[in-house]
Amino acid sequence: MDHLRRENLLGGRLQVGERGVGGCVERQSVDRRRQLCYCGLVSDKPVIEIDGARFRTLNGFYDEIERALLGPGVRWGRNLDAFNDVLRGGFGITPAGGFVIRWRRSARSRERLGVGRGGQQLFDTLVEIIRVHGPGGEEAEDGVDLELL
Repeated sequence: MDHLRRENLLGGRLQVGERGVGGCVERQSVDRRRQLCYCGLVSDKPVIEIDGARFRTLNGFYDEIERALLGPGVRWGRNLDAFNDVLRGGFGITPAGGFVIRWRRSARSRERLGVGRGGQQLFDTLVEIIRVHGPGGEEAEDGVDLELL
């Protein structure tokens, strides 16, 4: 966790247990044209937030990825292989140098997404795909960290 730091709205350090206004600091990223949400401990990497309350199906998950990570009008395959490719970077507004996927209400996603074609929980499949691109994964150089909240 040495790549994490605490900050508040003014960019100053927070004391342990302190949080920004409402527990979350939102900034508009002008070059990325999306909201980046920094809550409590934040990474030096851009944080891409997805919310499990916004979708119930795999297609809904793909919609959420388009909204949070790809940006409007970006065409991609909308399947698990294409999602894996997106995590490598170079699609839409995907940040170069890695990023953090903060998955809010992930337990709700686990319940709602159900089982995929191979008999494995879709949620577990998605998490496995993301973790391949993070610390200890086969494609860790992509620098994708996952926070399940």
